[in-house]
Amino acid sequence: MDKSKLDPEDAVMQVTFLHLTWADEEKDRRTTFIDKNTDISRFAFSTPFTKTGKAFGSVTEQMKRNCVLRVASSFPYLLTAQRVVTREEIILDPIQSSIEDVDERTHRMNSLLDSGDVDPKTLTALLAGSVATQVHGGAKEVCFAFLKERDDSATAAGDTEAESKADVQWNHEDQEMLRRSMRDFLQAARRGLDVNLKLSTTEQQKLFHGNLEQQYSDLCMQINPLIKERKSKKKGGVRFA
Repeated sequence: MDKSKLDPEDAVMQVTFLHLTWADEEKDRRTTFIDKNTDISRFAFSTPFTKTGKAFGSVTEQMKRNCVLRVASSFPYLLTAQRVVTREEIILDPIQSSIEDVDERTHRMNSLLDSGDVDPKTLTALLAGSVATQVHGGAKEVCFAFLKERDDSATAAGDTEAESKADVQWNHEDQEMLRRSMRDFLQAARRGLDVNLKLSTTEQQKLFHGNLEQQYSDLCMQINPLIKERKSKKKGGVRFA
């Protein structure tokens, strides 16, 4: 919201969805349901943007502003609304934004599978949006945008957009983090497919599952060369890049 463009005579209320968040030092101790849902004072929301001013763009343009708010007293509280006492903003560049999106999809898949009561429709919808190579902003597009080398033979024939994006030099640490996130993502998708196979009982469900398996196989074939652990030689031994 650009406050300079607001009419000072108008009273404006901004409403957005918030999710719970904790400081890094708190995450390890918040393991039980009670731990995760009491003594809550930090909330977060994200706003997508690009440098051109548009909210959305290609994966190499898409940035994200993560805002963390802290309220005066921890929830649960007698009042359901509280004044915000601190506000922290974190700007993610395109590759960092994509890493967060991949991690979120992996978390959603694993949370669903670990829930003990997997809804087949929810699972198939999540799998369809995860393993399809043609999904905008999906795993294939992200890998080709941030991990693709111009001379890498993994480039799909005619994929000139992916080649042009490879000209951009991204932070190597972020690239390695993206590779790890992608490997975790593929493992979660594999878990989801194994469970989905057991839940597919009708011919239509089995046919759809077979299509998901083929798409997963195609996806792995295309991005595995880009996300495998990369070894580099260093004096005194071999290390992972």
